[in-house]
Amino acid sequence: MSPTGRTDIFPSTHATWLHTRIESVCDTNTATSALAARELREHLMLRYHKPLCAYVRGSSLRTLGEPEELVHEFFARALADDMFLVRWKARGNPLRRWMMNGLLLHARGVVRDRARNREHSAKNPSVIDSIAQSSEPSAEQAFESAWAMAMLDAACQDVQDSFAKDDRAQAFDIFRKHVIDGKSYPEVHAQLGVDPVRCATEVRAVTRALRDSLLERLREDGVTGESIDAEVSAILRLIGQT
Repeated sequence: MSPTGRTDIFPSTHATWLHTRIESVCDTNTATSALAARELREHLMLRYHKPLCAYVRGSSLRTLGEPEELVHEFFARALADDMFLVRWKARGNPLRRWMMNGLLLHARGVVRDRARNREHSAKNPSVIDSIAQSSEPSAEQAFESAWAMAMLDAACQDVQDSFAKDDRAQAFDIFRKHVIDGKSYPEVHAQLGVDPVRCATEVRAVTRALRDSLLERLREDGVTGESIDAEVSAILRLIGQT
């Protein structure tokens, strides 16, 4: 269970981990390449399963079947190609956009296959046209919300672990009670015996650490330039922090 009370979706990673594994996929050592490819598949399925399912539920893709089945089919097809993330790295786009667009391409392929077999097009002839259009705003919002919450949960876990290693576990407890549980500083003081002034100091420290963790994760996912600070602030606003 994550610090925010939600089930963790994504495991903790370091900024260089993803790119190092992508480079290892191209290694001439077969064992090294195979291991990297397997780790990348596991990483992507953990990181993007729930956001992609949220996208399917909010879009016309839900007419194709169960969201989980469609997403699993996409993973099975896309991640069977070891060059899937190598191509993403070469393009330099945010990973979440790459995954969303990949799902859309997969869905269009599913529709074409069903139309050829005369299994689906007669029942729902508008599906091909709707999926051929640009992404649907409501579905994109559902995807972005699920992705942002997952990023926040993973960053919270990183920070909690980091503070615990530094013998500052109480700092995160104060943050959780004040920011996540909505307790006032006097209430936190009554529960933990920590002076309200120190409570405020610890909350600021944890918030700074969260911002740093989110910056690291966003860079890992290919978010760069001026937009990265705005994206971090948007994620922190989910818990009332900026």
